[in-house]
Amino acid sequence: MKTFVNWVPIICVAALLAGCSMFEGKDYFPELKVGTRQLYDIEYRGALGEPEKANMILSVDSEETINGHQYYKYIIAYSGLPGVDQDVVYQRWTSAGIYAIDGRNADMRERLDTPFPVAVGSKWTSESPSETDHYEAIGIESLELREHTYRDCLKLSFDTQSKNGPKRSGVEYLADGIGMVKTEVSGGALGADISITIDSSKK
Repeated sequence: MKTFVNWVPIICVAALLAGCSMFEGKDYFPELKVGTRQLYDIEYRGALGEPEKANMILSVDSEETINGHQYYKYIIAYSGLPGVDQDVVYQRWTSAGIYAIDGRNADMRERLDTPFPVAVGSKWTSESPSETDHYEAIGIESLELREHTYRDCLKLSFDTQSKNGPKRSGVEYLADGIGMVKTEVSGGALGADISITIDSSKK
């Protein structure tokens, strides 16, 4: 969801909010088009151990041509997180998988962020200029979030090593036709557990 700040896996966005899974015919990585807007609630513990809340909005701003390829421009904006404003990711889809460029990557070099197909048991690595992410699809689960049931979500585990920060790990859940609906992260710069949950009540 991958070029968030150094404690939120941009896989939350980059690899998990786009693409096309072949598992049981479900589309866990839907190609989000221009105009798409998804809201997420963030919960974590602050420096004094008190629970804190923040928000994240993912929106597909436009289409841009980079190095001869057409990309969607994703804006990931935060509120309530000290020192964090927004991030930018560019993504494109092919039969081989999802390619991504981090907005902070000055040379605009792309990487294969999520190779297709993705099914339970799939493992892959995505390496950007700022971090290396390892993923594994570990199961199928249903989630009850905000009184809404997301059935048969694809569950991924991940661990991320930042080039300039501590390691983090966690799990992510992708719903059919939506993408990421929940992410749980441990470690990272905050050194705390973080929960990111889609808010289906707001558009």
